[in-house]
Amino acid sequence: MSTEPPQGGDPSPGAGSPSADRPSAQPQGYPPPYAGGPYGGARPYPGQQQPYGYQEYPAGVRYGEGQPPAGPYGYPAGAYPPPHGGHPPYGGPQQAQVGHPFPSTSPDPLVPFSLGDWFAKVVGTVGRSLKPLLLIQALVFVPILLTQLVLLFLGLSTGPGYLGRGFASATVLSGATLLVALLTVLTVVVYALGAVASVFVVVRDAARRPYTRDQVLAFVRHRSLPAIGWTVAAAAVVSVGGAVLGGLLGFFSLLPVLAGSLYAGTVLSALPGVVAVERGGIARIFTLTHPRFFPTLGRLVLAGLASVVVVVVIGVVAGLASVVGPVVGTIVGVVLAVPVAVVASAVVVVVYAENRFHENHAVHTPVLADEIDRP
Repeated sequence: MSTEPPQGGDPSPGAGSPSADRPSAQPQGYPPPYAGGPYGGARPYPGQQQPYGYQEYPAGVRYGEGQPPAGPYGYPAGAYPPPHGGHPPYGGPQQAQVGHPFPSTSPDPLVPFSLGDWFAKVVGTVGRSLKPLLLIQALVFVPILLTQLVLLFLGLSTGPGYLGRGFASATVLSGATLLVALLTVLTVVVYALGAVASVFVVVRDAARRPYTRDQVLAFVRHRSLPAIGWTVAAAAVVSVGGAVLGGLLGFFSLLPVLAGSLYAGTVLSALPGVVAVERGGIARIFTLTHPRFFPTLGRLVLAGLASVVVVVVIGVVAGLASVVGPVVGTIVGVVLAVPVAVVASAVVVVVYAENRFHENHAVHTPVLADEIDRP
């Protein structure tokens, strides 16, 4: 009998053993873990726990540099989610495919994957940050209320008959006009500061990073000059542009003014996020908004239509309260408008986060919080 081994030779050592057949601990399609400094180079304060969403990266490598193409939030680099209603195949998520759809619901608290998810993110943001947003918007509406009361006191909002009784002289009227102008400027300034504060609390709440009142005030103070400057400049350009078009075209300026207002409102909706999160200027709002202009416009129009319905209801309630007295009606109308402003703040932040995500799929809520927290 031949003593030669069978054809093919002996099996290699370890073949068929559990260690050889066991899959590796790191599934394919997942990037290796990072190590090094956090995003933006910021270090946690001594004794501070690592924040929610904290990641570390190699020294000298910036966020997203030298890594595989990022997949949607909640999926590893180079991987995309399965079709809506489906499940990932055995062994890990699917690799990126051209035209592969996103699921309709995002795990991120601020970044939506669909229009329905966008509504859900807005509602979730309002519920999560309701108390600080109510406080911020109540402060924002103080100069608005003062302006309304001054106008009411002079009779400018109740018709010419009030002035016709000889109550207001030319001196009083000119002084009141100056006061209203100052209150209008104060309203714009307080609105700019309130918008920055709203972005701060919404992003920090969504990232589960606690904060104090002093931290909010310090952040607003740090971003106050660019926030006020860009907001005042934008308001002046829009006002002057509308006045010039109205003066040149008269009645025919209606459509151009409407189109210009829609465009300005769409691109300027990104201003609070750009100033608060990115520390950018007016040019950045165009590069961020233009690639998704019509989806952004559609979302803002839907929010605007909903607010119109609410404003009509507020007007009816304020009118009924005016039976008691015009001052009571004015106060009731302003107070009821505060929740509308709270929802508008949530809309602005969610739209901004959505546009940032579509610009770079690596951007999600912890990244936005890291950008806010950097020194």
